[in-house]
Amino acid sequence: MQVGNVPSGASPAAAGLRRSRAAVGLALAAALACAKPPPPAPPPACGDPGTRPRFDPASARCDCTLPPPALWQAAAPRGASEVVREKETVRLFLRRVGTADFTEKEIEAEVLTPNGGSASGVGTARPPEWALLQFPADFPLGTFHRAGIYTVLWRVDGGVVACDGFVIERRVVPEIVEGAGGGEE
Repeated sequence: MQVGNVPSGASPAAAGLRRSRAAVGLALAAALACAKPPPPAPPPACGDPGTRPRFDPASARCDCTLPPPALWQAAAPRGASEVVREKETVRLFLRRVGTADFTEKEIEAEVLTPNGGSASGVGTARPPEWALLQFPADFPLGTFHRAGIYTVLWRVDGGVVACDGFVIERRVVPEIVEGAGGGEE
């Protein structure tokens, strides 16, 4: 004999358990359907071993994170008004901001090149003035002057304090065609 939805011979407790499992299954399916994907993992810290940060010219940012607070400000040529061509000198700047500490610091800039190489240069920061390093002159072995995206990691006391970059564009040499000068024949 069957009473309500309970088959004959089954206890009401077993029927309740089945209904509970079904309800839990429906609730879980609904929750999964509405669930948002987990947020993306944060980018690695600038200077983490085994990582190679990359400067993104479109956003003018690096794909790595810096430790807070941001006490250093970097500057490099960016945008159409500051185009750098092959063989031109690139002026790289760093200064300390947001602090009353005007202690002179030794700084290092490591330039990561498009072909996977790198070159480092050192200088001195005298807050609140900008420190200047010129690439490639201030970078031993800094002869990597090919077109592409360059990333600059600035270090103070061994830690990365700023990440910046610049783009060197290919120098376009106009093609000279003999006889195409509009001269007399």
